[in-house]
Amino acid sequence: MDGVVAVTRSRDVPSFGPPIPEDVSFPKSSVFRDFLLAKIINAENAAHKSHKFRAMATRTRQEYLRDLAERHTTSTPIDPSGKFPFISLAHKKKEKSRPYAGAELRSLGAVTWAVHAEDHGAGGELEALLAISNDFLILLDLEAKAVVFNCATKDVIGWTLGSPASMRIFYERGESVSLRSVSNNTEDFREVVKRLENLTKGCETSEMTLRRNGLGQLGFHVNYEGIVAEVESYGYAWQAGLRQGSRLVEICKVAVATLTHEQMIDLLRTSVTVRVVIIPPHEDATPRRCVALSSTVSSGEYKGMVRAGLFDYKFPFRSKDTWQREPPPHPQPAVAWGALGGRPCLLNARGGTPL
Repeated sequence: MDGVVAVTRSRDVPSFGPPIPEDVSFPKSSVFRDFLLAKIINAENAAHKSHKFRAMATRTRQEYLRDLAERHTTSTPIDPSGKFPFISLAHKKKEKSRPYAGAELRSLGAVTWAVHAEDHGAGGELEALLAISNDFLILLDLEAKAVVFNCATKDVIGWTLGSPASMRIFYERGESVSLRSVSNNTEDFREVVKRLENLTKGCETSEMTLRRNGLGQLGFHVNYEGIVAEVESYGYAWQAGLRQGSRLVEICKVAVATLTHEQMIDLLRTSVTVRVVIIPPHEDATPRRCVALSSTVSSGEYKGMVRAGLFDYKFPFRSKDTWQREPPPHPQPAVAWGALGGRPCLLNARGGTPL
């Protein structure tokens, strides 16, 4: 069975293929079917390009919209928050894209705060800028425009928040700098603490009062650095919260970093009321130390390196500056008086001096 094909089109419809051969009869076959399908699809695509068909499509859309507006609208207000939560989806996305509060406290660069720094030499305060970066903590004198203090950020071992709006930062062997916020703004030091928690292994100090037992002993051993070597189990010191690895940084309002080992022991043994400030140890009971002292270098080698000037400070100190630190004195062997019938006896520095 053969068939004949004829196609007509409007004048504004462009021509389309495939072309029809002249004087050809198409037999019934898959080739004829494919030819018809291709011709119909191309005809539809060509009709969409016609101005008449585009006008018809526009009128049809307008009729649909008019019918929707006249027959399917209501005057009742709609609460978009409950029935159509997708309407507020864009606002939620904007909120998620906003940075979280305090994101700058995790910056690798320096974050600064205006503070008053205590100048122990002049007996006054400096208007300074406290800057804490991923590597260093510095104090910049705003008047002299010079760095008056610096230490490695990883050498910070603890801090104390005082009232009103004061703070002490302990570093290295227990030395400290005292700061006071401008206009008693307590929020600044909260940010400083968060910054130190992100960048250091230090923690907030604890203050406690130590009692003596019936023999007048405090119930713990301490070495020349002020680190608690051993605590009597369930004794008064243990009950107060003192643990092995704690570092004494202040005894009866006196900084341990300013005392020799003998002076520290004498102060602990002779004070009627012993009130101490400590830096708690790590979870594994190891003391909190600066980076240099946490390495495998022995304490004797470390002191020799300090005297030889092998440690290069990254920031220069101001000449005749009262903030400049001196190398710590060479520790003397621990001496316990009266431990053996009133005679002095030498103790192992690692084991600490019993109190």
